[in-house]
Amino acid sequence: MRINVYKGGTIYPEDKLLKKNVTKMIGKSPGMVTVDLKPYNLIVDEDFSIGLELLEVYGKRVGLVLAAR
Repeated sequence: MRINVYKGGTIYPEDKLLKKNVTKMIGKSPGMVTVDLKPYNLIVDEDFSIGLELLEVYGKRVGLVLAAR
């Protein structure tokens, strides 16, 4: 999947804050998956939204639960 970070906290994405292409392969194994955004020096001091873009599905089923802390 691709991770996008946008300015603004609405349901409609505004300016893209994360300029690099950040992707993460998620396998079949259950458990928490993390993505470290520290290397991208992203500093946000206002409302923002995060978009997760499913790029490709391997197999016939997709199961995904999202949570944040």
